[in-house]
Amino acid sequence: MARDQHTAVSNQPREQVVLAAEQAPVVDPSTGAEGRTIQTIQPGADGLEQAEGCQRPEHGQPAAEAWTAPTARLRDIGEVPFGPLPPVAETVHGVDDRVRITHTAACPWRAHSSLLVTAADNSRWIGTGCFIGPHTLVTAGHVVRIKNSGALGRDGWVKSIQDMPGRGGDENDENDENYDYGAIIIPTELGSTTGWFGSGAWPDAGLLQTAGGQSGSAVYRVVNGGRYGFAVHAYGGVTVNSGTGNAQPVYDNLVAWRAWCPAARHRHDLRQQRPHTTSTPRHQHTRANLRPRGPTSTPQKRTVMAVTYNEAPVSETEEPAPLYCAQPPVTEPDLRPGLSPDRLSAILLMRTKWVSGTVLHYCFLNESDGASDGQLDEQRDEVRQAFRDWEAIGIGLKFREVDRPAEAEIRIGFRRGDGSWSYVGRDALGISTRERTMNFGWDLTSRHGKATARHEIGHALGFAHEHQNPFAGIEWDEEKVYATLAAPPNKWPRERTFHNILRKLSISEVEGSDWDPASIMQYPFPPGLIIRPEKYHRDGIPDPLALSERDKEYVKRWYPPLDDMPTELHPFQSVELTLAAGEQSDFAIVPSETRMYEIGTLGNSDVVMVLFEKIDGELRFFTAEDDSGTDSNAHLKVRLFEGRRYVLRTRLYSAWGSGKAALMLW
Repeated sequence: MARDQHTAVSNQPREQVVLAAEQAPVVDPSTGAEGRTIQTIQPGADGLEQAEGCQRPEHGQPAAEAWTAPTARLRDIGEVPFGPLPPVAETVHGVDDRVRITHTAACPWRAHSSLLVTAADNSRWIGTGCFIGPHTLVTAGHVVRIKNSGALGRDGWVKSIQDMPGRGGDENDENDENYDYGAIIIPTELGSTTGWFGSGAWPDAGLLQTAGGQSGSAVYRVVNGGRYGFAVHAYGGVTVNSGTGNAQPVYDNLVAWRAWCPAARHRHDLRQQRPHTTSTPRHQHTRANLRPRGPTSTPQKRTVMAVTYNEAPVSETEEPAPLYCAQPPVTEPDLRPGLSPDRLSAILLMRTKWVSGTVLHYCFLNESDGASDGQLDEQRDEVRQAFRDWEAIGIGLKFREVDRPAEAEIRIGFRRGDGSWSYVGRDALGISTRERTMNFGWDLTSRHGKATARHEIGHALGFAHEHQNPFAGIEWDEEKVYATLAAPPNKWPRERTFHNILRKLSISEVEGSDWDPASIMQYPFPPGLIIRPEKYHRDGIPDPLALSERDKEYVKRWYPPLDDMPTELHPFQSVELTLAAGEQSDFAIVPSETRMYEIGTLGNSDVVMVLFEKIDGELRFFTAEDDSGTDSNAHLKVRLFEGRRYVLRTRLYSAWGSGKAALMLW
């Protein structure tokens, strides 16, 4: 029989838990304390909580300004699937009548448990849970199992959970708020001391708007003096706060989870199975989460109910480590010996960069590799969006999709099993128009996949891997790096690992002296692969999932926006090029007659000259000359046509001797 969306199954032996045979339709709350004298705060006659210092404004008063949660040392676990929080991390909708609770040992406040979560990669986050029984806390699903983080080794069941102030976010495959709930089963009857919230199924308890709070905390109402949870808070934002409500399927799972009790031998058995443990928390929690199965009209979810302690259980749905971009080998420029260091450095730094003002054309090759048209359309749309993101920075490059590979500088394939890679900048011009210059070998719709699309386009713009920056000061545990990359899913040979990770770029190939670990051109690395700096040995480097501010500054420095009306270059008039290394001058050429023309530079300089022709309102490549590293000047001999419009773009690598250079058309 097919299971419905809310059917929970266990990935632990059934005999390791004790489940009650019958459940009441409504579970009553408890004030706990096991007979000890601990204060219990009674709700008011109006069914609202009575918190010291709380002054409830009248309805209709203007809403208070949005409240930003105080900065904490640990980050919100909601950042794992969704990225960093916006400047307003949490918003109160309507009147803000909250006060700080100081009597946290009193019921009902003590029935909430703040959680410190240690993920599979040892990164630490904060979330919240609330007791619904002696052994059971309910929380948001993403607190117990992480999905789509994009960080190496982070996804999957968390390693351990212990009490710690905090809040959290989401975990499901499709990020469906309706299934974002889970449970934590603890080995002691701590809930008998703290008390717990009652629960029931209400017909209006779907996906509900809530007040600002922490992921996993209870949203409850007072019924006949008792507190009954009717939703689990999961999301907070500028426009809405929401939680998963106790509709009947949700309530049924909560009742079943409340009855779970770890068997006496449970800790011993698990320690034998999984001997590695983390530091012992004050409350060693177990994790339970919803795993809906079976054909239904809504998307399938893949999460499992787990019962364990400090280590995550083995699961057939664990996310693999991120796949890495593997750049194809390139031919180094054949430069004559004896070039000065400054001249050599300028050539190596700029040789792959396009001239600003270039319109780069890209084409998707007709390579389905077994994918359906719909799947290919999804992947192509992600690449299109990535191009738009780079262009939206305001750079002096434009990107246009074309249908014919012969018209494209960038030709994109989607061959699975061939990895994701791109030729760097102008190196693509040396590749046959029948071949790919960029490939995507895995899904681009995940957060890591979206970052991959932007990373490969960064290569196409002429940018190298950031972690290979010689100024990064990274000291690798080389054998551990080789072993990690040799393992699935990358399965790299040593030479590929060296070329893409361990090899440091020449100082001549990088600009400035800063390393940007947040760059989209940076790989993510788990803890332990880097020996120094110590911070990255301990924490690793998280997956950069978007263009960093330095990425944006750097690309605009190389490709500044240009004037649409460049100075006109007239025959037999020389123009001095007053440029610093890397700068560019642009000239319009409007021939008065059709004939052969010559364009050349004068003086001691290395330049690249690119001539474009305006066709149907767009500048298209016509011809080019690069004289870098040679003893001759750049020189073009071309037939130009009366009435047509051309643009000449000239970028200076370096100048020497007098330092003067000029340009002439004749």
